[in-house]
Amino acid sequence: MTQHNSAKSTYQPRFTKNQLRRAIRETYREVAKAPAKNVSLTLGQRLAEHLGYYPELLGGIPSEAIASFAGAGNPFNSGPIVVGERILDVGCGAGMDSLIAARLTGEGGEVIGVDMTNEMVSSARRNARAMGAWNTRYMIGFAEKLPIESETIDLIISNGVINLSPEKEQVFSELYRVLRTGGRVHIADVFLRERVPDSARDLLHLWTDCIAGGEEIETYIGMMEQVGFRHIEFFKDVDLFRGTRIEEQARKFGAYGYTIRGWK
Repeated sequence: MTQHNSAKSTYQPRFTKNQLRRAIRETYREVAKAPAKNVSLTLGQRLAEHLGYYPELLGGIPSEAIASFAGAGNPFNSGPIVVGERILDVGCGAGMDSLIAARLTGEGGEVIGVDMTNEMVSSARRNARAMGAWNTRYMIGFAEKLPIESETIDLIISNGVINLSPEKEQVFSELYRVLRTGGRVHIADVFLRERVPDSARDLLHLWTDCIAGGEEIETYIGMMEQVGFRHIEFFKDVDLFRGTRIEEQARKFGAYGYTIRGWK
């Protein structure tokens, strides 16, 4: 277990929350419609393999779900999924992770996917039908205000999503609220070794490129501890940006993918 002092982000962006959401929606609407055209990030099968998704995890997952995958790590490496668990995928995208989770939890479990982009939710529903994953359901929603009842979830997974929110304290509060006591989170996200200066964090394109919204690990874990998470551990870094258009920017701030596990 790794202990960190509590920390709180004091950054206040110049753009509004709605402006950021529109920019993110537009970016991921395009990823859902035509992932091959995205030149900023590595996506799909190549990224999944780079992050350690073994063939047995991806086997049977519809190609549309894999093609739009844009994660920052592999939440399934953070610990096992127990058969029969109720799982929430925050920022589910086209459904790759949620469909893997649905298979692992089995017919007696349930997976709920929440995403803010209509096109991604529609894609996830199509992929679930194609796979016959009837223990899944998908809905539009925001990580800052989850459409989920309190204390009803055993495990939360989230992959490359929380960095996109400027209200991370609120996101962690929501994750904690919906978890049952003894529940856990497996979060993969973008972390920084150098803090992005506020002048750069005010650039919307650096947010949609998954750099400006990253946090240093100590700050991130401190925000989790602030709302009550305990036994927080983080796992090895992954170079997400190698060979992409934004590699130089990512190197400048030391942006890498990490996976974190924490308990309520």
